[in-house]
Amino acid sequence: MTITTNDVVSQGVDMAVPEFTIPAGVLRDMLAGALVAAGKDKTMPTICAVRIEWSTVPLPTVTVTSTDRYRLAVGEWSLSDSDDASHVDGDGAVLMPADMATALVKSLPKSSGRIGWERATLTVSDGVITVTWPGGSLTGVVVDGDFPKWRSLIPSSDDSEGTVNISFDPKYLSDVSKIPHGKNDPVKWTFYGSTRPAVARYGSHHGVEWLYLLMPVRLP
Repeated sequence: MTITTNDVVSQGVDMAVPEFTIPAGVLRDMLAGALVAAGKDKTMPTICAVRIEWSTVPLPTVTVTSTDRYRLAVGEWSLSDSDDASHVDGDGAVLMPADMATALVKSLPKSSGRIGWERATLTVSDGVITVTWPGGSLTGVVVDGDFPKWRSLIPSSDDSEGTVNISFDPKYLSDVSKIPHGKNDPVKWTFYGSTRPAVARYGSHHGVEWLYLLMPVRLP
């Protein structure tokens, strides 16, 4: 089974106020995790990208999503009451090229337990994404196109089919360990049947909660 691009919503860039500011290390972790599941097929540029969404309702939140049609990675960070240096302005979304996300992972400072993390700001203007942080900045061109309507792909607890044989690509299973998480933190897998995606979840790490969706391989 693959995640098709037929069930899509136009999401190249769609925003009211194109800006948010969050800890730079958190943004780095989110992009690193999303790149685990980003597509590699250059003929499909919209899945060779990381979708970044931000909203203010019900809480100021930034979400990153990626898929290669066989798996899906979702990372979500919500603004805490104690963080008065970060902010989310309005609701928006943008598709960031994977090469820009990769460059940011190499350039942004890593997360730490220190109070007063450096902040990174993402803005979008005239089809250009700009990320700035103390001591650096990076720009890239927005990927224009459609991204899968990923929320409809997440199984609910009512989708379970009971005990069945399920096959998964072993590389994709092991890739879940590449998503940023706390040392020795276990990953929780939930299986919904032989034809439904499996979902892996970590506990919160530096305020980011991860969901990793993996499509099963069809059995002969």
